[in-house]
Amino acid sequence: MSDKTQTSVAERLDNIQVKINAAAQAYRVKTGIVNPVTLVAVSKRQPDTRIEAALAAGQRVYGENRVQ
Repeated sequence: MSDKTQTSVAERLDNIQVKINAAAQAYRVKTGIVNPVTLVAVSKRQPDTRIEAALAAGQRVYGENRVQ
């Protein structure tokens, strides 16, 4: 896995998490309700290097929907 791929994926995950946190905070302020939000990554059709980069960046929850 290249450092560039890992950094790119890590940066994207960080940007997404910032947006999720901002939306969750706005919801909390507006409603007073605390709802934890979990980012579920879908690795379908992604190369192993990108999945490994996401794992290295801390992504731990994945969802798949493949017909078996």
